[in-house]
Amino acid sequence: MKSLICTAALSAWVFSFSYSQTVITGRFVGMGPGIADSVKITFKDCTGETTFSQAHLSGSNTFILSSREAGGLLLDVSCPGFNPGQAAILTMGSTSDSIEVELTAVSKRRDQSRITFLSPNSLVAKFAMLHMKSRYRLDVRYPVERSKFLETGGDIESFKLDCTEDARMTTAALLQEKEPVLRQELIMQYLEMYVLSSQGLSNDSLKKWIPEIPPESPAWCFHSNLYFMTYSYHLSDYDSYVDEIIASNLGRNFRAFVLADRARLALAKRDTTAFMKTLTVLTRDFSDTKWAGQIYRLIHPVITTGKAVPFFKLRSLDDTLEYVSSTTMIGRVYLIDFWGTWCGPCIGEMPYLHKAFDRFKEKGFTIVSIALDEAANVKNFRMKKWHMPWLNACIGNDRQNATILAFGVPHYPFPLLVDAKGIIVAQEEDLRGDWLEHTLEKFISP
Repeated sequence: MKSLICTAALSAWVFSFSYSQTVITGRFVGMGPGIADSVKITFKDCTGETTFSQAHLSGSNTFILSSREAGGLLLDVSCPGFNPGQAAILTMGSTSDSIEVELTAVSKRRDQSRITFLSPNSLVAKFAMLHMKSRYRLDVRYPVERSKFLETGGDIESFKLDCTEDARMTTAALLQEKEPVLRQELIMQYLEMYVLSSQGLSNDSLKKWIPEIPPESPAWCFHSNLYFMTYSYHLSDYDSYVDEIIASNLGRNFRAFVLADRARLALAKRDTTAFMKTLTVLTRDFSDTKWAGQIYRLIHPVITTGKAVPFFKLRSLDDTLEYVSSTTMIGRVYLIDFWGTWCGPCIGEMPYLHKAFDRFKEKGFTIVSIALDEAANVKNFRMKKWHMPWLNACIGNDRQNATILAFGVPHYPFPLLVDAKGIIVAQEEDLRGDWLEHTLEKFISP
């Protein structure tokens, strides 16, 4: 990015960036009368959760959308009754492009509405079209094929998406592509496929390609959940590589994400010095980001030890005529565990949860697992390796559910220990892994 200025040493994590503007002009086609007022066109961060700017349609069904956010943005077009349209917008210095949008009615059940770049050979257009393959793989193919796999009795932990053909095409594209940013996106997608399924993918190729991705690459903004994977390919200087990401990456939200991830890791290791260093940078330079907000809630949580558990009342997954509630649980020591079958760390806790339950259940201890998931997914999951023979409830995929908000769930898994009087006595890392049994020993009589 030509206008990027970094004035600090990498180890100091102090930032001074100057951003140019990204402008997208567009027109809608096939719009019926009376629909234009309901259309929303926004620039969001790459997770789609934070809105940076918004535009409205003019009388001629055109719009102008702009933002000074760098690295990458998600162009989101939505309208009630229509499938949303989305495109990854590369933002590297002063950028301008034009698009054409055609929304498809939900009843037609197409995967997504159509966004076409009127300058298809521009770098922005090429990147957007390339990234669309990643979104289709993650948002359409993965959940559809996963559901089919579970319906046929497959074990959720053994499900792998067949990416053999995708990997072959990506490898072929890398042999031809010369543009650095497009190569970086292709390599990211290959790494993504490796996570989804290692079948037909080469670890040697990743070792050769990963070093091509510089810490400042805007492609990281669209694949933030993969940055930890570079550990395997930067064994000698991984920490330095992450330091450079934090100091120089074009995406401010991505830098905040990495800092927040480091803060959580420091908490898990009970490294107060590292946590406070990271927290200082987050609150000083990224206080307006959702990632800073998440870490703030870790140290200033809605839920605090010593306070009464918030009221909850959820229908039992095993007996739809019964409810599990904060009232019915009075008199028992229990663990509340917010989780989901889609959450790898949640599944990683299953051995510890089952071991603790088996050890303490005869002393009145139980677990209340609350899944941010669909009931069918949870039932299929429990039919396999982890039966979860305790109390279970589901709240669907609604992150604005009243129970989620009441507990201020910052991430998943999110465990809380409640005593027989309904008071929260422990939470978070004290209830993860081997620490779970150690903590239970303090509150359950031998």
